[in-house]
Order: sequence, then C-alpha cells, then structure tokens
Amino acid sequence: MILENRFSRNSIAWWQIGCLLLLLFVFLQHLLDATPAYVLVRLRVDRGLLALALWILPVGAAYVASHYSSKHGWLLGLSYAFLLPVFAVVVHYSFIVLGVNVDFRGSAGLMVVFQVYFVLGSIATIVGTLVGRMSASQ
Repeated sequence: MILENRFSRNSIAWWQIGCLLLLLFVFLQHLLDATPAYVLVRLRVDRGLLALALWILPVGAAYVASHYSSKHGWLLGLSYAFLLPVFAVVVHYSFIVLGVNVDFRGSAGLMVVFQVYFVLGSIATIVGTLVGRMSASQ
C-alpha cells in the first residue's frame, strides 16, 4: 500500500521484472560456478566469457526500472545495488544447504559473497541506471 501511494503501478511492475532478472542472474551465476569444468570443455564454452556475459542481466534490470518509471527512476534503478547481494547470499546459502560444492562456506563465506556482489553489482546498476535515465530524458 505504501509503495502504491508513492510509485505508479507501471513503475512497480517494471521494478518487479528487474527483480526477476536479478534472481535469474544470481541463480545462473551460481549454477555456472557449480558446473564442473569438464562439462564446459565438452560443450566448448568458455566459463569466463559466459560469466562476463551474464553481467548484462543486472545492467538490464537497472535500465528497465529506471527507464520506464516516470518519477523515481534513479531510486528504483539504484535499489538493485542493495538487492543483488542479498539475492546472492540467499542463493549461495541455498546451494550450501542443498549440498552443492561451493567455494566459500560458512558465515565468512557469505560475507565474501555479499561484498563481491555489492561492489560489482553497484557498478552494474549505476551503469544501467545512468543509461536508462539518459535514454528516458531524450
């Protein structure tokens, strides 16, 4: 109710689509990290190139949220900088609980995941928000 009073329904819908893109990004990134190297060699896929290509999703999420919202594009686009590390920690913890072999375990590992995704996610969402607001103003 509070969000509906301050933001239009269209803005909230685009922001939710961006949240889904972030969840998809974090899940695919963790799935790529959990995939054995021989599978990627067999498929002739470069892990680094695929991981880099996946970073288009948070940029796109911030772009969509900031471009298609009428008033609060900066706020909606940059809010993903805080949501991305939270989603990453939740997905990382769920992979640990499911027994998937992950690099960083325990609370210290979750903090490392949070910090890495916060820094890189902030850069990605700033870029997406800047591009979205510049293209919306034209």
